[in-house]
Formats: sequence, C-alpha cells, structure tokens
Amino acid sequence: MAVDKGYSGAVYSGATKVGEMTEWSATFSAGQEVITAFGDLGVKRMYTLTDCTGSFSGNGSKADSVQMALTSQFLSGGTPAAIFLYLYTSGSQGYYGNALIEVTKGASAPGLQSFSASFAQSEQWYTNVQ
Repeated sequence: MAVDKGYSGAVYSGATKVGEMTEWSATFSAGQEVITAFGDLGVKRMYTLTDCTGSFSGNGSKADSVQMALTSQFLSGGTPAAIFLYLYTSGSQGYYGNALIEVTKGASAPGLQSFSASFAQSEQWYTNVQ
C-alpha cells in the first residue's frame, strides 16, 4: 500500500478547482491472488484489481460553487464525481478518476467553517506526470 500526501497541491472536480482546500491524501492499494503452482518452492502472488481511497479537506465556504455542488451531488444520491488530485513536486503530478464522495461540514469557532470529503474509486484511476 502506498500513501501520497499533497499539501501544496489542489483538488479539482471536473475542470473546476475546489476552493479553500488545504490538504488531500490518497491511498492506492490492490487485491492479491495466490497463484502458486504444484512444485513451486514458495508462494507466488499477483495483483488483482486496484483501488484508490482518500480524503481532502480545508476551509468551508458557502461562496465556493464546487463545494456546494459536491455536497448537493452527495445528498441527491447522484453519479460519481470526477476528481483530480494535483500534487506539486519537482514536476507536476496528478491522479484522477471517478469517485464516490461523502461530505463532512463543521464549524470549530464562530464564523470558521470546515469542509472535508472522503472518496472511494469508482472505475479505474489514472496518473498524470508532467
């Protein structure tokens, strides 16, 4: 299992940036299948289906149309959201695909809102390294 955290990156829903996000993380994993054959001297395995789960969070903003759209999409039981996680490294690196989203909103102090979303891959995810 590999974990990739991006703090200087951004989160997009489709082509539109989710405003006020300060952190995202993604965990990439895969199932394993034992493929040992008669006569092998040790266990052999292969990867099966891959998976990506994670979260992104930051300040809540009623003025951010993407935060509001993701919330509405979740509440209406809509289709998976198109998510693009962008990480600044020596080049540019990103991960993208469709995901099921769950939204959490909160307030830790008067006038200070928080927004976070967890996501789980729906279909295959891809990487974009520039």
